[in-house]
Amino acid sequence: MNSQFCNLCREDTLYKAWNYVKSKGSAGGIDGVTIEDFNKDKEHQIRIIQAELKNGTWKPQPYLQIAIPKSKDPNEKRILGMAVVKDKVIQQAVRQIIEPRLERLFLPNSFAYRQGKGALKTIRYVIKQCGNTEYKYSLRLDVDNFFDEIDHEILQKRLTAIGVEDEIVRLIMLSVKMGRVEVSGIWNEPTKGIPQGAVLSPLLANLYLHSFDQFAASKDLPYVRYGDDSLMLCKTREQCVEIQERAKGYLESKLKLSLNAPAISLISEGFDFLGVTIKGQKVYITEEKKSELEHRVKDLLFCPEGFMPKSKKTWDGMKNYYAKLLPQQDLEFFDLALIERITYVIENTDVFKSKASLLSSLNNITFLSKNYNKQHKQHLEKLVGLFLVNKSKDKHILNEKINTAICVNI
Repeated sequence: MNSQFCNLCREDTLYKAWNYVKSKGSAGGIDGVTIEDFNKDKEHQIRIIQAELKNGTWKPQPYLQIAIPKSKDPNEKRILGMAVVKDKVIQQAVRQIIEPRLERLFLPNSFAYRQGKGALKTIRYVIKQCGNTEYKYSLRLDVDNFFDEIDHEILQKRLTAIGVEDEIVRLIMLSVKMGRVEVSGIWNEPTKGIPQGAVLSPLLANLYLHSFDQFAASKDLPYVRYGDDSLMLCKTREQCVEIQERAKGYLESKLKLSLNAPAISLISEGFDFLGVTIKGQKVYITEEKKSELEHRVKDLLFCPEGFMPKSKKTWDGMKNYYAKLLPQQDLEFFDLALIERITYVIENTDVFKSKASLLSSLNNITFLSKNYNKQHKQHLEKLVGLFLVNKSKDKHILNEKINTAICVNI
């Protein structure tokens, strides 16, 4: 019988999972084993995984618990759970087995963590719906502390109900219930919640909220959900209030979740969703968000090849989202911030060793706005000119130091 569990244990399934984990280049967990370490001994590691799965002896290691600032409020912390590389491979293999089944189940209103969806398509869908003048109000719902409040028993029942085999469910729940160890060594034993940052968590989060998607879609109003953020367009404020109360009741009684304070707004006056402000069918960003993004640009790090990997991800994220939504004047603001950041790096560091190194780096960088990309060559020339002047100053200072040293020795 070609069961889900048999497919999970196949060598090609595990190698495909490993290759995916390797491509992500993520950090390891508490055992200190890196992607590079695992790769050196991958054949042996895959055989161990295969044997432990078949024998039913696999037990995940605790997650390494780390805290990072939330983008909405830097003073608040988001708790992430970092699995060891071996457990990432197993979780990814499980994901490969169950994701097709779940994808056939999910509604099109769910946009997060799904191939071919994403935040950009979410906003474009919302903009299109805002063009229907029948809807005057927006209702935004945000689940409080969502990942940490997911009920284990409800999640397990949902997995079983959709036809996931018992042994696969057992492996998933082992991963979900495994404890977390802080950097300081303190152990945390979860009684609910799923770890943010774990391979399986986004898929499980969508499954957990699938019944809420069905509830919301039954209202026959424009509705989208991105993670734990939901948005519905309504005809009247009274309709918003009524749906908000029903949604609150559903989440509390069926999923043991609670809502943060809902946001009801006139579409014509604008509302915030997924980092942008939508007013009618136009998209903006608040001054607060603009300042936050500017600081991200001013924190970008460089190497001789261009952006450092994490900084490249930040800039590419802005290019693939904000650059496709915001007015050109906002994009030019961020491009100028990037020019200023590169100028600072040239004047205050020795990242770029030569003119050739700088040229190679800048050629790998594209701007957000049309005007800056059109004038890419001119901006490049100015930065190269600045680099040469700066190098000339450095050389002059070095010569003065050498001459001074010679005079002192004489």
